[in-house]
Amino acid sequence: MPNNRIFVVRAKQEFKTKKEMVENVSKENVGIVSKENVEKIDVIEDVTLADEISDLVPESAYFKSEFFKGLSPILFLARIFGMFFKRYKVKGQWMTEKWVWFCVGVVVIQLFSLARSCSVFTLQEEFSDTLFFKLQIGLWGMENTVKLLAMIYASFRKSCFPEFFQTWMRVCNDKPLDKRLLVVRKLALTLSCNFVFVNTLGMITTILFVPDLNELYLKLSWPDADTLSTGYMYKWLFVLCSFVGSGISMFSISLLVILSFAITNEFYDVANKITTYINKDGSFDGDLEKLRQRHQGLCRLTEILDESFMAIIAIVYVANVPMSCVILYNIIYHTHSTSLNLFNIFWMVSLILHMSVVSLVCARVNVAAHKPLDELYNISANSLHHQQIQLIMFMNRLTGSEVGLTAIKMFVINRPTILTVIGMLITYFVLLVQFKTPAVAVCNCGNNVTSS
Repeated sequence: MPNNRIFVVRAKQEFKTKKEMVENVSKENVGIVSKENVEKIDVIEDVTLADEISDLVPESAYFKSEFFKGLSPILFLARIFGMFFKRYKVKGQWMTEKWVWFCVGVVVIQLFSLARSCSVFTLQEEFSDTLFFKLQIGLWGMENTVKLLAMIYASFRKSCFPEFFQTWMRVCNDKPLDKRLLVVRKLALTLSCNFVFVNTLGMITTILFVPDLNELYLKLSWPDADTLSTGYMYKWLFVLCSFVGSGISMFSISLLVILSFAITNEFYDVANKITTYINKDGSFDGDLEKLRQRHQGLCRLTEILDESFMAIIAIVYVANVPMSCVILYNIIYHTHSTSLNLFNIFWMVSLILHMSVVSLVCARVNVAAHKPLDELYNISANSLHHQQIQLIMFMNRLTGSEVGLTAIKMFVINRPTILTVIGMLITYFVLLVQFKTPAVAVCNCGNNVTSS
């Protein structure tokens, strides 16, 4: 992208020139100059260019903003599970708080858990229900590892979380969480905390009181743990790893949900303001350029959010779709006790809910981002004496590339994507039920004896 790179270099040169001109001016004016240069830079997808743009972001204690404070309950739990730390700019230098070392420790624990879940497989593994439980735990461990690494990457990279909060302060004027977002935050925290609590407490209960699952957990906890005298210790190690994995799995999605809802509400607010400015005769009374710039800023926020969460969105589909098939196969083709069936049903419901929340929330961002297009078609171009170019630019932005969250840039999560995932799951489930392998093969060899 040579044109974008030249543009960034020019913007940085202009920034340095203006900064030298105002060396004797107040810090407030320097901040304004920096802000003007940041606003000149439009949508850029190149990763290296994103870092260069982040250097132009004015210094600000974003963690003292009202929006950041509103996210403090979710961010606190994300920090507890090693997924978030603060990185900010002080006197021209990017600083990282010491909590990052705690996050590194959680990464070590999660990598150990992933290695442990992979080490229980053997070359002589029987095609049994135990194998499917091992596959389920292995896929879940892979999902949580990717989520943890993606969150730490987004916290450290200055073009992800740090720039997101800075850009929110600039584009949305540090708008705090409204009543709707507070309800979403409460609901997300309630569901996430309940899952972590129920999953962990359920494992502890089964280890103490349910022999069937107790034996299964022993096989999943460590290679040949059922033959070791210290097998009891490995089961509690399995519980600890599952507790950490549950927190990583849920609170990363909770943060995605609340940030997506925040951007979605702002997109709808732009569309509603456009509607209020349109008269019955099609004339437009508002400042279209100002609304276009605000929408462009929200598009930039969406791109930063996508850069931060695209790996998490992708792993939700990559891991949960095969995990759902494994669990369904285990339910249909193997006879279990009531406790094992409840265990499978709990996980099946959790996976479907997990994918549904991610799909619906991401698709809602896409719908809201393109909502102003419906209103722009109602504007009479003849009534726009000096804003016709702005109208064309606005409509080109909305009719061009899709605006929304993606799965590592492969596809945008929108309504057709949800239908595709649902159709894929139904197809897999039908195939699992239809092509059931009989337990005992029927042989009619005696009827086909050929005499010599």
